[in-house]
Amino acid sequence: MNILYLDCGMGAACDMLVAALLELQSDPKKALTEWNALRPESARLATKTVRRFGTIGTQLLPAAWGTEERHVHTDFAAISEAIDRIPVSDAVRTDARAIYRRLAEAEARVHGVSFEAVQFHEVGRMGAVERITAFCWLMQRIAPEETIVSPIRVGFGTVRCAHGILPVPAPATAELLAGCPTFAGEYEGELCTPTGAAMLTYYADRFGSMPAMQPRFAGYGIGTKELPALGAVHAVLGTK
Repeated sequence: MNILYLDCGMGAACDMLVAALLELQSDPKKALTEWNALRPESARLATKTVRRFGTIGTQLLPAAWGTEERHVHTDFAAISEAIDRIPVSDAVRTDARAIYRRLAEAEARVHGVSFEAVQFHEVGRMGAVERITAFCWLMQRIAPEETIVSPIRVGFGTVRCAHGILPVPAPATAELLAGCPTFAGEYEGELCTPTGAAMLTYYADRFGSMPAMQPRFAGYGIGTKELPALGAVHAVLGTK
């Protein structure tokens, strides 16, 4: 049985999850090249090898749009159309749209608006669409029969976003993680993002500790936050 275990004890963001899955490929550079061959130059992903606390991992670099990408308000229909233009399988498109649907439903509930009225802000940027779709593409390549996620560190404090200054976890994140094992931990800041929460809760078959298994590949998707400990998603792919 092919098992994917995602240790999110130091949080989870979209870039960390994509980088972690790249580390599980038999040839991560080849996998990244294959993904980028599907995309125009401006939409390609880039990574770098990072050493933190004596540990080597992969970090996803800012998208070509980066922080300079024009701030847009995008609804689900526009996101769905953008996903349809990415030349991946129907299964990957279905998964990417389902993750965005989860985000939209959570936003609708916490803001008291209809699903159709939800406007994506940060996660409506094309960089986010590319990364979420790339994550779904990597999940299809890995094809785990069971995906297990650890309890998720969410952080504490406040975060600034398009809606203003909000408590951590952000309302949409808290909504998405309802019923899931989470904890604040001792490090301040937003350690689990809404996209990370949507991706994890969509794919997780269950939450818990790593089961008895024979690891085949393991790696670290390292985040950009400077923390007193290794801020990474630790991913393990194995069998039992």
